[in-house]
Formats: sequence, C-alpha cells, structure tokens
Amino acid sequence: MIVPENDESGERAEQNWPDLLRICLQMCVDQEHPSHIERRICALEMLEEIVDIYPKSLRNIQSDMHKLLEGCFSDAEPRIRKCAVVLVISMVSNFRAREWKPLQPCIPVILRVIENLAQLKLDDELTDVLQKLSELAETEPLFFKPNISEVAELLHKIACEKQMSDEPRSGALEFLMTLGETKPIMCVKNCPQYVSYILKAAMDCMLDVSTDDEAWAAVMEDEEDGDDDSELYQIGMEVVDRLIATFTIKRVGSAYFEAIGSYVKQADWQSVHAALTAISEGVEHVEKKEHLDELFSVALEHTKYLFQIFNPFSSDPSSYLNSTTSMFTSKFLLQFSVHVSEFPSTFPTRNTPSEPSNPSQTLLL
Repeated sequence: MIVPENDESGERAEQNWPDLLRICLQMCVDQEHPSHIERRICALEMLEEIVDIYPKSLRNIQSDMHKLLEGCFSDAEPRIRKCAVVLVISMVSNFRAREWKPLQPCIPVILRVIENLAQLKLDDELTDVLQKLSELAETEPLFFKPNISEVAELLHKIACEKQMSDEPRSGALEFLMTLGETKPIMCVKNCPQYVSYILKAAMDCMLDVSTDDEAWAAVMEDEEDGDDDSELYQIGMEVVDRLIATFTIKRVGSAYFEAIGSYVKQADWQSVHAALTAISEGVEHVEKKEHLDELFSVALEHTKYLFQIFNPFSSDPSSYLNSTTSMFTSKFLLQFSVHVSEFPSTFPTRNTPSEPSNPSQTLLL
C-alpha cells in the first residue's frame, strides 16, 4: 500500500491523501452493490491496514467507524462480520486506552462472531481472529477486562472441542495462556475458573495422539519421538508448564492434582498418557514432599499400565520405558528409573487385587 510521506515535523501528512479514507469507507458499505461481497471484504481489509497508517484521521471519525462496525456486525455474510472483528482489534491496537474504551461493548458481539465462525467451521477465518486476539492480549490485555469470564468460557470450549481442527483449538488455548501470562491477577479475579479452563483445555489437547496402539508403540521406540507429536499435544504440554510458572503451584495446585486424578481414572490410555505428561511438565514446580510422593505413586502405577499395553507391539520393550523415564525431572528421576528397570514383561491390569489401589483418589491438596 502507498502511504503519505512524513511532513517537516516528522508526522505523517495524512491530509495529503484525503480521498483514500473516504473511498475506502464507501466501498465498505457499498449499498448500491450489496452483492459485491468480495469487494467489501477487500475494502474492510484495506481499512484495517489504514488504521495503522492514518490513526489520527480515524480517531476524528470514530462515530462513522462505529456506524460502519454496527452495520458489518449485523451483516448476513460471516466473512464480513469477521472483518469487523479484525477491524476492532486493529483500532484497539492503535488507539490510546481512552479512545478504545468505547469499543469494549463490542466484546459480546465479537464472541458471537467467533462462536458462529466455529459453528460454520470457517477454520481459516476463526484461526486468523484468534491469532490477532492473542497479539492484542499481549499489548492491550485490559481491553478484555469487563468480559473475561465470557471470553474464557467460549475459548475454553473451542480449545476442548475434539471435532474442530487443530489450528482453532491451539489458537484458542494460546490466547487464554497469553492473556493469563500478561495479566494473571486480573484473569483469576474476574474469572475464578480461569486456571481450570486453561488446564482442562491443555489436558484435552494432549489427548490428540494416535489411537492405533501399535503405531504409537512404534513412535515411543523412536529416539526422535518428539518430532511425531501433534501440534495440539505440543501446545498442551507447553501450556501446563507455562500455566504453573505463571500462576504458581500454590494457585494452580488444586486444579492440577484434580485433573491428574481424573484423567488417570479414564478407560482410554490416551488420558493416562496425558496425565503422565502433565506430571512431567509440572513436577518441577511441586515442593511439598507428600505431593511429590503422590505424583511418584501415580506415575509409577500408570506407567506400568501403559507398558502393559505397548509391550506386545514393541520389538524393544525397554525403549518405551526409556522414553517414559525421560519425561520426569531429577526430583524423582533416579527413584523412578530404579523401579521401572525392574518391570516384568507383563503386568496385571489396573485395579486388580495384586495391584495397589489407585493413588489418584487421594491426589488432592
């Protein structure tokens, strides 16, 4: 895009290009040719870029911009509504706080647009919005303050939705974590479930592993197995660590231990594996000996269970044990390694008389 040069004072001479903004606004509404959706979308995208180039001019026509947004948000075309969301994000990014404050009532409308994009499975549009929201969460987190609870609830649902593609799910989780890292106190104060939302979403993302036992056994034997992890699994694993590092184990502990206890009780091995991964990512932040002992018991018992599943498919059973052992930090790595090195080739199933009772039942702060 061609932009005006700076004037003698060093500021952009916006007045030298008076028609560009006017024409762009006319193209956005285009009442004479309402069927020209693609042209309107292009005009809205151009206007989004102009926000960064002509901030002063746009501040002077905020009433016109609000009317434009109102019309776009009520448009029948979902891509037009998506462009309106991106335009609001651009305005907030380039305006001062007192100037973007009148835009905060748009947040419930933005959430409805996001929900509709998810329902229509417009993944590219939804992913673009979520990425731009994450960037805004870094620079202007206070914009979301009035509606943090509603924002967290919706994005938590998107991140946990197993029928949705990877990109929107990881985008939703990244937004929640980014906002939490930027303003942790604000998030938990205005949404008490904020930490639980992120943790549940991260754990659900870590379920995105192969459902083929034999294929997964082959992955576990590969020394470069980390390269085969899905994007969702990777971001879920990273978010567990970022969450505890940001909010501290004191604030996260109850939800963390409850989540582990819940997932190891599920019938599918993917849930057990997610719980073990959560232990490996969070154990370095755990200080109390009784909690470390509980985590050790859970990790040991359920690693036996996973070993039992994968051993029949494995050409080298010790490879899985080596891979699992490497998940855990030095806090109890040595003790854990000694125990798993003594594993027999087969084990009774979980919760049989020869096995100890599930220690996750007492895994609470």
